[in-house]
Amino acid sequence: WQRQLISVKDDAPDGVGYLILRDTVLGGQASQWHFWTLSEKIGAASQVAERAKFLADAPGDKIAARSLLKGDRFTALGQFGMDLEYYIASPSGTPRHTLRYGLNPQAADVPKFSEYQDLLQLTLPGDGSYFVALFPRKPDEEVPRFVTSGGGRVISIKAKWGIDHVFLCKNHSEAKGAEYAFVGTAASIQNRGAGSLLLALGAEGTVATKGFSLTAPFG
Repeated sequence: WQRQLISVKDDAPDGVGYLILRDTVLGGQASQWHFWTLSEKIGAASQVAERAKFLADAPGDKIAARSLLKGDRFTALGQFGMDLEYYIASPSGTPRHTLRYGLNPQAADVPKFSEYQDLLQLTLPGDGSYFVALFPRKPDEEVPRFVTSGGGRVISIKAKWGIDHVFLCKNHSEAKGAEYAFVGTAASIQNRGAGSLLLALGAEGTVATKGFSLTAPFG
């Protein structure tokens, strides 16, 4: 199992920031990917659009497990004014499940403490990668558009603030698109408009866009 992670941040502390994860598993056996959120409920993007209706049967302080709809977009509706968008670039076509679990506030050992969280569970039948974007946002903020390209090595995120391209792969490789060119294993482009363009490398390689390029020999 190998985990790669890119943290993309804005100059402003309250600006756009998110994580991109690639967990690569080898060995020829089935695996599961888990991520927990302090939320009220998890659902597909098509379900959470009507927030109040979707939360009408939220499990609250109860342990509950269920299957999620097929797809690559899910939202964890947060408990404290911050939601989390999941975008699953891979695997595709595999089951998605959720589990709500926590501490019972009536338990004798912690009678006044309660914390319930929601799990997103992904599965792979064999070798492969879990390539996932974790994008936090406030409930009233725009939901960005997510796209996978570059042979499954690039996740692009677009909204009114601009467009980002994040390149992440296990082995040294290349990915080219209309707005980017990557060589290496980890890099990103932040094109936030108004002359704001940031190219970044997380390992040896090259990143290029709009006539600009950055190359670094470190490994």
